[in-house]
Amino acid sequence: MIQRNHYSKAQALKDKQHRLETTNPFSLSKSISGKHILLIDDVFTTGSTVSSIAWEILNAGDNKVSVLVMAVDV
Repeated sequence: MIQRNHYSKAQALKDKQHRLETTNPFSLSKSISGKHILLIDDVFTTGSTVSSIAWEILNAGDNKVSVLVMAVDV
């Protein structure tokens, strides 16, 4: 359902300005609408992966997104 469009170095390794300029590396591989999607992330560092994917899902239609994170990098 989610596909990575391009690979880049980890967001945590980038400075703030570079993180803000990075385009969304994810897109939906099929159309969805009216779904409740659960995103599961193993380690939450900057939140950019979850935010990027959630943004794509929410913009695809009348969807709801919940997030489950296993660990937070502090």
